[in-house]
Amino acid sequence: MEMLLHPVQILEEVLAKGCGAVKFFGKINSYSFAQKERAEKVFLDALKEIASRNGEQAKKARILLDTFDDHINSTPVQRFWEEVRLRNEEAATRRAQLILAEKKKQRVFCIDSDVAEEHISSSHRLLSESKARGTPFDVSFDEYVDLGLERKRKHSVDNIPSDEEDGENSVKEVTKNHFEFGKTSPEPEEPAGSSEVNAIYRASTPSGVVPASGTIPPFSVASTNITDEIATGTDEEEFNNEHRALFVHAYGELLDEHKWRLRSGRVVEDVMFEKGLKFRYVSFCYVAGDPNITGLFTPEEREEIEAEPKSIQPFIANGTFHKFYNKFASCETANDLRKLLYGTSHEELLSDGPLQGESWHCQMYHAFLTDILLQDGRIDCFREDLSEAWLLANPFHVLQLMFNDKKNVFFLPGEKCGIAVGERKNKQRALPGMKEMARKAVGKKGDGYVRLFDGTAKDLAATEAGAQWKGAKGTKLMVESLGTLPKVLRDIWMSNVRRAGENERVLRSLAVPGLAIYGPMVAFLLLDSPKGYVTRCFVNDWKELSTTVSKETLKANGRVFLDFLLTRLHVLRNEDLIVGNAKSSEGEEEDEDPGLALLQEFSSPKRAPLAMPLSHPTPKRRKASVPGNACERRPSASGSAM
Repeated sequence: MEMLLHPVQILEEVLAKGCGAVKFFGKINSYSFAQKERAEKVFLDALKEIASRNGEQAKKARILLDTFDDHINSTPVQRFWEEVRLRNEEAATRRAQLILAEKKKQRVFCIDSDVAEEHISSSHRLLSESKARGTPFDVSFDEYVDLGLERKRKHSVDNIPSDEEDGENSVKEVTKNHFEFGKTSPEPEEPAGSSEVNAIYRASTPSGVVPASGTIPPFSVASTNITDEIATGTDEEEFNNEHRALFVHAYGELLDEHKWRLRSGRVVEDVMFEKGLKFRYVSFCYVAGDPNITGLFTPEEREEIEAEPKSIQPFIANGTFHKFYNKFASCETANDLRKLLYGTSHEELLSDGPLQGESWHCQMYHAFLTDILLQDGRIDCFREDLSEAWLLANPFHVLQLMFNDKKNVFFLPGEKCGIAVGERKNKQRALPGMKEMARKAVGKKGDGYVRLFDGTAKDLAATEAGAQWKGAKGTKLMVESLGTLPKVLRDIWMSNVRRAGENERVLRSLAVPGLAIYGPMVAFLLLDSPKGYVTRCFVNDWKELSTTVSKETLKANGRVFLDFLLTRLHVLRNEDLIVGNAKSSEGEEEDEDPGLALLQEFSSPKRAPLAMPLSHPTPKRRKASVPGNACERRPSASGSAM
């Protein structure tokens, strides 16, 4: 109770030495992991008390109060409490083992006593009978008793219940607050599976980052075998110790000179790593519409991160599409639109001028308006419970026609497995060593993909759709537009980078588009990577498509069509960058001896690795098999990635 009487004095000493919460909690050695919140409250109350005074320590206390949440949730403090938790568990485990060992000794002692009494009495009887008959007895009394005891003891000890049967109740008797934190204890034996994780952590921990204890990593395995956990499917946490170790290992391989350092001095990768340790799904992707990510940075830092997004002008002022669009902008009714659409000449759609690309855009806008006109006068299809496939095939039908002028690019609606996502999922797949081979994973099923069929099929853009609009905070919308779709776009971006030969100039110029369609609402997404190991994803404002015809709705529908047009333009721009990079590489060798150029390429030194953005494998909850189930699936030998 002495600690509770003097928290302010303890904190003043800590602040005088230039330390913070970790040192304060270390001097208070009576809190267990279960009392973490109470310890934080004591720390906060002591800070407020010191901050109300005058002096140097009061200034430090006020600074800590202003940044209390960041300080109390920082990596060093979380490591400290993780070690407290591990020590509590180890102490409880040792206590249970001692109780179990003591019970075994008592049981064996009772067995020995009973066996000794039985054998002594039987030995006296046999000895007296032998003497009465005059038969020589070759074995002495003591030797006979010892041999009988040994045989009986071996049989009895073998039948003692196992640790799992007898130790389970013993462990429950030990409360986790029994051992005080801060007392030294002998090092426990390293359990199976933890050495591998500890080795990964030690090899991947950046220089200068040293755990408080010097030996225990922040996410080591105290009493769990990760391999057994994966094999049996009993893991209750999706982001378990194995994934934490892999995440820390991946972060440890990032080079500081390639990271994205902001003008404030903070590093984007470091901030996202610290927060990622608390998230279930981890990816170094800055999604501009996700407050969980944007809230990690100040307004000035967000402005710097979101500056200069990749943009393309959808059409040229006073060009072919500009004039064609204005032609329909003044329509007031469906009849006005019908007269203009059916009165448009073939020559007007197929201009022979220099802007032939915009001529195709005029044809697509003509088809877009025709689809809207065909829905005019019907029930409001967006209010009915229609399927996603119906929406993509009717009011959004123009998406399927957007790439019809390209011989090998198609927009594929419906549930399709992503090719780029499948490549990432199977990246770590290999031949098995000691266990069965992991199943080949399929890509994420999306509601639409823009796909290139040129040799092997490749994804170029992706779409997620929903049959109804349930507001900007709808569960399906938030999960797919802020979580699923950005990760799919990131996989497509990585596929494009590999196709471009991992060229740094192309890497920073690529921007992968995507569309989110929910009922009548449409949003345009764009993913790029301007710096460092981070990708960023922008989600434009939601725009509403109307199937009624008026001057106002035609203007609103024009904004929706521009999102479709931007998707097409970004896809074609990416292809130009990739193909242009390949042609420029070939053009440098045209004037040379082809065989010599090939030989030089073969013998050239390996290029320095690029600062490629990261995406940690998504943990997936493993289902425990049900005994007796005919359709029982055996768990995979390797961690799944989603």
